[in-house]
Amino acid sequence: MLEVRSITKSFEGQPLLKGISFDVHEGETVCLLGASGSGKSTLLRIIAGIETPESGEIIWDGEDFTQVPVHKRGFGLMFQDYALFPHKNVYENVAFGLKMQGMDSNQIKQRVREVLELVNLEDFASRRVTELSGGEQQRIAFARALAPRPKLIMFDEPLGALDRALREQLLEELRSLLHKASIPAIYVTHDQEEAFAIGTEIMLTHGGVIVQRGKPEEVFEHPTTPWVARFLGQANLVKGKILSLTPLRIATIMGEISVSQKQSMNMRVGDQLSVMIPSKAISSSEGSVNSMTGVIEDVLFKGEFYTITVNFHGERLQYNQTECLKIGDSVIITIDPAKIICLENDEKQ
Repeated sequence: MLEVRSITKSFEGQPLLKGISFDVHEGETVCLLGASGSGKSTLLRIIAGIETPESGEIIWDGEDFTQVPVHKRGFGLMFQDYALFPHKNVYENVAFGLKMQGMDSNQIKQRVREVLELVNLEDFASRRVTELSGGEQQRIAFARALAPRPKLIMFDEPLGALDRALREQLLEELRSLLHKASIPAIYVTHDQEEAFAIGTEIMLTHGGVIVQRGKPEEVFEHPTTPWVARFLGQANLVKGKILSLTPLRIATIMGEISVSQKQSMNMRVGDQLSVMIPSKAISSSEGSVNSMTGVIEDVLFKGEFYTITVNFHGERLQYNQTECLKIGDSVIITIDPAKIICLENDEKQ
């Protein structure tokens, strides 16, 4: 329904968005995930019509919206601070956009009642927004964005100002509300847990471009670059050099590693690369292949499991297990050759 084509934008003479292109389909929630300052919010404002791109197009349902004024696009946008009117009550806040559309008072009452019921705040219409909790304000802001029946709804870090417990609660509610509303959505965040919880599609932005797009589980399990792996918390990235291709053997500072899973990158003997070793690929046992001995450097209690950090000649690996180990002890670990992923080196590896 939405097509973003080759959008470019600079900030203070430096390129911020470098030909960004993507689409959003009906009922889809696309999460733009990336570090702060990577241009995600600027891209959202360009789609909304608040900012103008230097080049590129915004297409909605086959129609060029690039020059369409913000108030004629029919898109909803929800900011981090909610931007509620403090001098108006809940009803007046939710009704604001409907009045701007010229809707008559009976239709406004009906629509405000519908969206307040949707967010389970139908009894709050006469409340002043300054009397509401942070979570209630968030739901009212969502109701106000939904009231004009937007074609597309966009969220700019909507939960960033909330504490962790409330953020987790509201994330579940927001996910449910988006499912009920069945409106295509774009959700901007720098928090991967948020993105994975709410997005049907994840787009990782870095250096002004989209570096990877896919389902949450695909992106997490199969990052395409070391940067993506690091950003998603895949701590175990090891430099290596290809010794042979059939079988695939890689020399690392920890020792030689065998890989049995088919790799997507083109490889030649002698190539330098990065080896991603997922935590689930590591076990505290001795196997017939990829077994090595290291020293336990740290043990971190995580509730249902411990995160173990092991030092192998200066290279560190982390993995999780239910048994607590002792810092300073030696440990033998085995890496499953079928769960190792090879990635091309990037400039920061």
